[in-house]
Amino acid sequence: NASDLIRDGYNISTALRRTEVFPSILLQLASTGEDTGELDDLLDRAADYYQKQVDALVERMTTLIEPLLILLVGGVIALMVVLTYLPVFHLGSALQSGL
Repeated sequence: NASDLIRDGYNISTALRRTEVFPSILLQLASTGEDTGELDDLLDRAADYYQKQVDALVERMTTLIEPLLILLVGGVIALMVVLTYLPVFHLGSALQSGL
């Protein structure tokens, strides 16, 4: 746990690196931020970068899901139409054949 390592005296970048969860670019930013005294600014930039990535991913997923939902709704409507008219067609066939 990173917070336990920080409490034990490790610096933030080392603690984050030992968790093996964070991407290397974030670890490098944290290390550079600690060295330069600008940790908060660099982590803010990293947060902005990752927020933009998440926003772009959500936008792409929304773009892909919308046509799939339209197809799904169309399929349900088509199924309802077929199931509604199928008995009518069977009745017409039965009447033609004379029951």
